[in-house]
Amino acid sequence: MGETADRDGIIRAEAESVPEPGNAMPDFDILEMPGEGVAAFWLSLKKLCDMRRGKKVMAEEAEYTAEPFIRHLLEIGLEPWPEDAVRRAAEAKGRTLREGYRRKLHLMRLALAALTSKENPRMTLARMHALFPSLPVDEEKALRLAQALARTLADPGADRAALLGVTTRLPADRLMVKLLFYVIYARRQGIQSLREFLPFSGSLAFREALMHLMDGLDPAFVQRITTDAHREFLADARRKMAMSVEMFLGIRGRLTYDQLYTLAKSHLA
Repeated sequence: MGETADRDGIIRAEAESVPEPGNAMPDFDILEMPGEGVAAFWLSLKKLCDMRRGKKVMAEEAEYTAEPFIRHLLEIGLEPWPEDAVRRAAEAKGRTLREGYRRKLHLMRLALAALTSKENPRMTLARMHALFPSLPVDEEKALRLAQALARTLADPGADRAALLGVTTRLPADRLMVKLLFYVIYARRQGIQSLREFLPFSGSLAFREALMHLMDGLDPAFVQRITTDAHREFLADARRKMAMSVEMFLGIRGRLTYDQLYTLAKSHLA
């Protein structure tokens, strides 16, 4: 009972903060944001739509929302699409995005495996390329950029969070370059040398496994639990996408704020 009340309080508290026009959570990440945060976004948007009626509200929010699935729904907005067409478009977009996330999470696991095996970075890159029907970045360019990243980090004023942050929000070519940097650096300096980069390493999907490896956990065990964690990330993203579609349709269908809130709770454990 207390847990449910706490969750309800979180949703309501977050939703009370109505985003100003042009400030719609640019760092929204549906893969890692808790379901309560996703629900709060839609509840806040409902309040904004009620305050400022008109089709432009969602279009304005779409312009400042980087998360691709949410932005796709906002771009559909209040246009007169049939509901089944909205659902088909959302399902197609969600399926495409989840496949991209799956590949990027696999890239992370390949890099994590290479950190302890100390394999040749060219082999790691070949494994990465095998996940794609066409090469996101050619071998020589990827290696050159990874080495350039290492040189840039030597600058005391370098933005380490921007340079080292590993996340599924990155395009595949940029993600591969960052991961190759970690592989090359650990091969030369040892895995413990990466500890200073841990606060800047980005996504929990990567950072937690990196921390386990530096703490000396068995690499095979880390691979197993990371694979399990990544599978859950994807399953949870699918659930949050489904909730987003229903809440978006609820806004289009003019549900009241309280009705939308109840709808959100139907999708949360």
